[in-house]
Amino acid sequence: MRKMNYRVASVIIGLSLLAQAGCASSKPSRYYLLSALSPAQTAKQDRGVSVGVGPIEFPKYLDRPQIVTRGSQNRLSLGEFDRWAEPLEHNFARVLAENLAALLSTDDVVHYPWKRSARVDYQIIVTVNRFDAVIGGDTVLHARWTVCDGGGHTIIPPRASRIAEPAASADYEAIVQAGSRALEQLGRQIAGAIQSIVASPESERNEP
Repeated sequence: MRKMNYRVASVIIGLSLLAQAGCASSKPSRYYLLSALSPAQTAKQDRGVSVGVGPIEFPKYLDRPQIVTRGSQNRLSLGEFDRWAEPLEHNFARVLAENLAALLSTDDVVHYPWKRSARVDYQIIVTVNRFDAVIGGDTVLHARWTVCDGGGHTIIPPRASRIAEPAASADYEAIVQAGSRALEQLGRQIAGAIQSIVASPESERNEP
């Protein structure tokens, strides 16, 4: 009986040591966020507008905490230890809103869905078709976006943005930094379209 108890105890201790060794050898996860423009990167405008950002639609393959990279046109890889610190769709929407606020010099930016009482001059609707990267290559953002007025009527019909930003190195932090620059470009395209509307005569704005 004592021999049996000794053997059982030895097995338990051995399994515990193996479990501890496995935990000690596993890599710690790293977490990343997209970053917004700094105030120094934006120019002051004469007039602020109220902007509603959303809805923003993301493809299902990006609905996961791992950062997605592309090995080929048809093969994707997941960064098991390199993850988004918050759902990518939320991070993307928040940073786009911050960038538009800076580029349009306004603090009047709301996220979809907003309260009925919110005043919205321009609503930005975005469908993201691709937002991933090739390690050591480009981070790619493909999106279609529309600008509507506060009543939901289309002012600028859907436009396609196809943006590629090279990563400075072959690591995930460089991929995320390139993604932030790609999102900045998208924000500049949208802000430029809104600024052109604001600058146009009232009669042109009301044309169908």
